[in-house]
Amino acid sequence: VECGLAVLECICADPLVTKAIGATTCMIKINGDLPSSLLIQLNEGPGNHIRNNAYKYIKRMEKDLNMIQRIQANQDRMIALIGLAITSAFIGVSNVAANFVTRAITAVQAGASPDVLWIAVVVIIACLLSCCLCVGGLFWCVRNRRKLREAGDSDDTGYRRLPSLE
Repeated sequence: VECGLAVLECICADPLVTKAIGATTCMIKINGDLPSSLLIQLNEGPGNHIRNNAYKYIKRMEKDLNMIQRIQANQDRMIALIGLAITSAFIGVSNVAANFVTRAITAVQAGASPDVLWIAVVVIIACLLSCCLCVGGLFWCVRNRRKLREAGDSDDTGYRRLPSLE
């Protein structure tokens, strides 16, 4: 948005452009053909300015759009990295819990009280519940982020690519 405003400021800073636009505002409600001198002023003012500087403006805006797309791609990579870290942490916790259950089962077979087995089952259920809640929260965050991005793309807020001059 800031880049687009800068481009408009550059266009309006040209004195030929402002002179031609000022001349056309007087002729808004005219019936019939426009005077040829006005058409020449429009061609020499805004038309000439855009012909001379369009490439620079488009390159600058595409550079900003590419930067925004790179930032979004990096954010997506970070979300994937966080998901990977959470998954590996859950795998580690699951291994510890499985080891705990295995020891509890061997302790019960060796003659320990069966209460140890119930504690192991509660630990497993707590681990599974926490895994499900964290993964669900991660999916919820990703889904809301995607909805916000799609809402930004649908209403010309600067996310669309510029049309080419060809």
